[in-house]
Amino acid sequence: MGHEEPFQLKYLGIGNEQWGKSYFEHYDVFVDAFEKAAKDNPKLFGDIEFVVANGPGSGDTWAWDKIKVKGKSYAALVDEHYYSSPDWFLTNTDRYDRYQRDYVGVFVGEYAAKSNTMIAAMAEAAYLTGLEKNGDVVRLASMHRSLVMIRRFTGSRILSGLTMPPGTLP
Repeated sequence: MGHEEPFQLKYLGIGNEQWGKSYFEHYDVFVDAFEKAAKDNPKLFGDIEFVVANGPGSGDTWAWDKIKVKGKSYAALVDEHYYSSPDWFLTNTDRYDRYQRDYVGVFVGEYAAKSNTMIAAMAEAAYLTGLEKNGDVVRLASMHRSLVMIRRFTGSRILSGLTMPPGTLP
C-alpha cells in the first residue's frame, strides 16, 4: 500500500495562518523532529525545506521577526496571505521589489481581491506581474480557492461554485 518511492517533495509547510508564541514553539518542535528523522533516513527525507506561516494579513511580520532572531536557515519560505481590496493589489504591484534578495523566499499561499468584479480580476492580474518580476523572491503563489461547494463557503470571491444535495459529500 502507498507509494513505493519517495515523492520529490521540495517544501513542507508547517501551519496555516498561525502566529504567536505557541505556533513558533510547535514549529520548532516539528522542525527538530523532522531534522532528526532526516538524519536517520536521508534517502526518504532528502532536501526538504520548511515553509513557516506568517499570519493572516498583508502587514503581518510574525515569521519575518522570528527569522531575524533565528537566522535565515529557520525556513526556506515564508507563507504570506492576504485578502484585500482591488486598490490594495494595484498599489502593491511593487511589493516584492523592496524585499531582500538572497534571503528567505516567499510563498504567497493565499491571495484574493475582496470583490467579484472585472476590476478585481484586473487588479490581481496586475499584481501577478509584480510576483513574476520578483521570481527570485516569490518562489510560489496560489490564488484563494476558486472552486467551492456553495452551501459550505462563506468567503467573498470564487470563480466557480458547485451546489450539491445535502449528504452527497461528507
